[in-house]
Amino acid sequence: MSLLKLKEYRLKSNLSQNDIAKMFGLTQQAYSTWEVGRAYPNAEQLLKLANIFGCTPNDLYEHLWNA
Repeated sequence: MSLLKLKEYRLKSNLSQNDIAKMFGLTQQAYSTWEVGRAYPNAEQLLKLANIFGCTPNDLYEHLWNA
């Protein structure tokens, strides 16, 4: 389970995994590991993701206590 809501924000932004991957110089497969929680973006990448999605870094985190 991922602690980040990347897929949710990506779909709201009408972007593909490949679109986001290209913005970071990654393969689609590497980016997909972020969405499924096998790997995580670093702080700089997290800030860039928030900028792309028009939200704050905190918005990207799954709030497990509200689940």
